[in-house]
Amino acid sequence: MIVTGTITEFRQIFDQVPKSLIAQDIHANNNRITKIIDHPQLLTGEEMFILSDLLELEHTKIFELVYNQYSKEDKDKAPKQKKNLIKTD
Repeated sequence: MIVTGTITEFRQIFDQVPKSLIAQDIHANNNRITKIIDHPQLLTGEEMFILSDLLELEHTKIFELVYNQYSKEDKDKAPKQKKNLIKTD
């Protein structure tokens, strides 16, 4: 499903694979898994490598799924006003 493009974001993996299985394989508790589902940018590199091996994916594919979700959430947030840090006197 990931290879065919049906799964395009990190969180969608958990529609197919139980959280408990992933938690066991990356040695994390349920709270950590819940947090990384909502905030995948918190995944460590080691966790991404373990997940890609578990799911039999290229390592870069997990990063792509994390990036897709993160960038989508970033776009969905309201733009923040930037402060002008340079004084012009």
